Amino acid sequence: MHKTSLQGLMILSIATIILSVIWIGIAETASGIPITHMIFMTALEVKGSTVSDKLAPPTVNPKDLSKGYGYKAPGEFDNTNPQKWEVASYIFNPAFVTIRQGDTVKLTVFVVNGDTHEVWVTDPDGTKVVPGCSVESWS
Repeated sequence: MHKTSLQGLMILSIATIILSVIWIGIAETASGIPITHMIFMTALEVKGSTVSDKLAPPTVNPKDLSKGYGYKAPGEFDNTNPQKWEVASYIFNPAFVTIRQGDTVKLTVFVVNGDTHEVWVTDPDGTKVVPGCSVESWS
């Protein structure tokens, strides 16, 4: 065989293997047989601060919008600088996951630099499908 023919045959073989793996995955999902998903998620607390001279503080307290937001108003954040204020939130990676009804999920969340957190899982319409629990994190 020529070198070109051998390379072509190798590429075709690899493509066939990849397509077979994809097809098996699709067939397994489409078969209706429940499968278990292992999901590893990272939650990272993001904080930022500035002074009122550079950027006006929010007119609505972010904490009133969601329990996931943090806010320390001017004068509350830094006693030595009454103009300084801070906001905080969390970033989750992956930000969302989609699972077929009936499948099992093993979710492991690593929370970076936070406190105790309330955690729950909701379906697309917002209904809690896994009841709330508290988790501890490490700083």
